[in-house]
Amino acid sequence: MDELENLGRQFRLIKSDANTLISGLSQSAFNWRRESAAWSIGQCLEHLNVTARAYLPRLDESIEQARRQRCLGPGPHRYGRLQMWFVQSMEPPVKRRFTAPKVFRPQSVQLQLSETLNAFLSCQDEIAARLQGARAIDLRRATVRSPVMPLVRFSLGIAFAMIAAHERRHMWQARQVRDVGEQSGWGASPACES
Repeated sequence: MDELENLGRQFRLIKSDANTLISGLSQSAFNWRRESAAWSIGQCLEHLNVTARAYLPRLDESIEQARRQRCLGPGPHRYGRLQMWFVQSMEPPVKRRFTAPKVFRPQSVQLQLSETLNAFLSCQDEIAARLQGARAIDLRRATVRSPVMPLVRFSLGIAFAMIAAHERRHMWQARQVRDVGEQSGWGASPACES
């Protein structure tokens, strides 16, 4: 299986996991938080939506530039240790916590389950379309600018891998919220603060 096929499989599994995670949830359970500073399942998904919407134009820019400059190469692609470490640091289970940059934080505390899930599934389809658009591109030499720090660039292949690892991280986080919520009987949610 080549790199893009493997990434496509990863995003399909994430999409399936989201559907399984949300299955049977009520609106209140979707927005339940174990404490006021913690994210709900809905906020975890919305964070992934916000992140994907920030990365999609960057992926488009990278793919377009690579095609224009004929930066082509079928792979396999080898990536530097630092970039590989960064991807691994995103993978669940969470060993090191990061504070999400302000631009990636979910804005709303009370989210609509169907709207948020549909947006997430749509973002997954958009990412899959970018994977198809990256066919034949040298995924190591083509680069993607960070939406947070424009001077920071990642290889296009690493950017896709980071997005997938980041999504698995927050799906894991959302699953932890669901497990705690179900165990506690979805106890009274604390006052919602942003």
